[in-house]
Amino acid sequence: MIVEMILNPIFAITSALISLIPEPAIMPNWLAYTINLIKVPLSIFPVDVWIAVIGSVVSWFGIQLGWACIEWIYKKIPGIN
Repeated sequence: MIVEMILNPIFAITSALISLIPEPAIMPNWLAYTINLIKVPLSIFPVDVWIAVIGSVVSWFGIQLGWACIEWIYKKIPGIN
């Protein structure tokens, strides 16, 4: 419930931004196709799954970036291999 309370404003802002996208008749074809392509997985899997997947990917990228920084730092110290 706490996470939901924290994320509700983010979802509201995201929904507001998505509602600013013009109608498909005005949009170029590639944008309409992209929106339709994004709608398919969102209709198959619930939002919880997408949050878990994106969170996992972002956390693994963060871990790899952190380790790369640590490795770069300790390789700069002379005498340590």
